[in-house]
Amino acid sequence: MKSDWDGAGNMGLDIALDEALDAEGDDVDPSARALMLKQVRMLDLQMRHLRRETREQGVKFLRERLHAAFELTIGIGVLLLVALTASLLWSASQADGLVIKAFAVPPDMATRGITGSVLASRLSDGLGEIESVTSSVRAGGAVRATQRQEVKVQIPETTISISDVDALLRDWLGRETIVTGELVQEEGRISLTVRVGDRPGTTLYGAPVELDLLIRRAAEQVLAQTEPYRYAVYLSAQNKQDEALAVAEGLALNGSPTDRAWGFAMWSRLLASRGDFAGAATKARRSLELDPGIAATHDNLAAAHRALGRDQEALTASQAALTAMRREHRGLDRISGPSRLATMEGRVLEARGDFGAAAESYARAMRIGGLSRAAQAAASLPRVLAMDHDISGARRALDDLRGTLPEDAIIDAAMAPALVEMQAGAWPAAERLLRKAEMTALMFGDAGIVVRRTQVAPHLAYVMAMRGDLEGARTMIAASPADCYVCARVRAVIAGLSGDRKGAEQAFAAAVALAPDLATAHIDWARARLSAGDVEGAIAQARKAAALAPAWSDPLVIWGEALARKGDREGAARKFASAAVLSPRWGLPLLRQAQIMNAQGRRVQAARLLASARRLSLTTAQLAELAAEQARLSS
Repeated sequence: MKSDWDGAGNMGLDIALDEALDAEGDDVDPSARALMLKQVRMLDLQMRHLRRETREQGVKFLRERLHAAFELTIGIGVLLLVALTASLLWSASQADGLVIKAFAVPPDMATRGITGSVLASRLSDGLGEIESVTSSVRAGGAVRATQRQEVKVQIPETTISISDVDALLRDWLGRETIVTGELVQEEGRISLTVRVGDRPGTTLYGAPVELDLLIRRAAEQVLAQTEPYRYAVYLSAQNKQDEALAVAEGLALNGSPTDRAWGFAMWSRLLASRGDFAGAATKARRSLELDPGIAATHDNLAAAHRALGRDQEALTASQAALTAMRREHRGLDRISGPSRLATMEGRVLEARGDFGAAAESYARAMRIGGLSRAAQAAASLPRVLAMDHDISGARRALDDLRGTLPEDAIIDAAMAPALVEMQAGAWPAAERLLRKAEMTALMFGDAGIVVRRTQVAPHLAYVMAMRGDLEGARTMIAASPADCYVCARVRAVIAGLSGDRKGAEQAFAAAVALAPDLATAHIDWARARLSAGDVEGAIAQARKAAALAPAWSDPLVIWGEALARKGDREGAARKFASAAVLSPRWGLPLLRQAQIMNAQGRRVQAARLLASARRLSLTTAQLAELAAEQARLSS
């Protein structure tokens, strides 16, 4: 038997080896037997060592994995802590607006549910209500009411919570204004005191049942101290114009540089409401000297110029307002801002003669802001639809003006039906509606007098001239200012209809000089020349109008009519076809194409075009032309 010196495993190997060698008999050399046994034992030891190393490597690998996991956990925790710290720091540095803290209240009132947190929330609600009825492109300050029962995450082994750290950082890095106050009840009345920052408190008195009124007045006081510009807007909306003007003047003369610019902007707006449009333009320019990036000021300047009839200056200011609004869109009021932006886009597009796109912008403004915030867009929509020769659409758009409108849109809304009828060629209806708009304008005092002179009177004079009352038209336009663009155009039209060719040419040149970037005077001039038989002169003016307003169909129709008179039927047909694409609701381009095709003997195509034209917008005179053309086709 072999000894078990190396354990049961080696005994088994030795026995197996002995049995194998015994099977060979006595032929195996004893020294070879001993060598083979040593080799077997050595291999067994190596295998056992390898197994032990393998087990140790597994344990080591597991230990390293656990250590790595632990370090990763620590690392993630550190990153989360850094991210939380960075988030708190960033949030604190961006903190702005008002923070209304819980008020101090008598215990007996707190037991009835009027707690300090409730008062803070109701004051916050009051500020929100004021903001909701204040239409301004300038964004209002964010308001938040802090509650005593805030959820707090405690930092271990300290008495400091995450909320406390956030509050400390906001105080250190932020620009928040803290509003505090208290409610006191004594001898059957209550007093509500509010304090804005470190300023002296304002105390309001009343009966206990007047608590809601006191909160509303407190909200007004907070707004007056924190956002004086918006407070002036609010006062103006409440028809407290003198108070609003006093606030605007104080802000313009004594505020910070930014607030001074906004103060002059509000001053401009209030002067315009009083009819001092020249003064409004002056204050607007003063505001822009302080801050040329305020879109509202450019808008105010544009409105003042429009009221004065200075359409070129109005376009320039509108373009500047649009640029400023697009650049600073994040600083605009979240509702009034986008609505005003869409309205301003419509203004610029309308001035450039792109009436279809202008209609889309005005409609978008109404969808965003509703009638109360987009009243000017609503008043403009029927006009541009009519200018695009969509008379049916324009008349439908007039229905949106039946609601309550802000004061600054009432005159435009009163004129809108008349302008639609003018485009329809319904001169008696247009004159009647303009007379009505004239009476509406005169209800607005000095402002209405100016608008009557620069807007209502020239359109009324134009209608009178088209009806054949040239003397009445000259009388009506006589009092209009010389620098009024539409007034100058109407003077030129009246001269042309009177047969004064020389006077008409001089008047049209003067009108073009007043607004070199606008196409309307060129279109009027082209029509006057064509009526006088000056075909080449008409084409020259139509070409200029088309270059200034490539989306306007009227220059192409006049150009086509002039080419047709020259005998260039193919060239005329191309102009009419292009005009039909620009104004798909207008029947005249199709009627003109049909007349050309009928003259060329293409009767089937002509009949098809006449049928299509009849379904589109045509004036009474144009419908008569269409009927005559159909009669020629049938003969």
